[in-house]
Amino acid sequence: MEISKEERHILQHSLGGREMYRNHFCTNEDTVDYPACEKLVEKGLMQRRKAADWQGGGLIYNVTDEGKGVAFDNDTPAAFHTRCNDCGKFLKKKHWVSKDHSWKKHAVCGECLSGYDGPEYY
Repeated sequence: MEISKEERHILQHSLGGREMYRNHFCTNEDTVDYPACEKLVEKGLMQRRKAADWQGGGLIYNVTDEGKGVAFDNDTPAAFHTRCNDCGKFLKKKHWVSKDHSWKKHAVCGECLSGYDGPEYY
């Protein structure tokens, strides 16, 4: 399924990245994200519901199972660091790091990461 870069970003952000530790995106009709979220609902990749008053009102979007399937389907090894920078082991896909990611210069496996002791390595 064809989706825009903006739509893919919203799906990925809603899910918390490849780890998929969350599933929600909060917005309202006055934001720049609203049109893209509505397109994702039309495509069946997100569902919309009203947020409760205690949540600040607005709208909450959840990614559908189909949306989860397309959120990362453009992930190709060429665009990611797929091996540990220290030992060279191939990493599971959920641990790949985008080559253009702003806060990580390279991927490191858990074994090698445990050898670093300063916060600058995380």
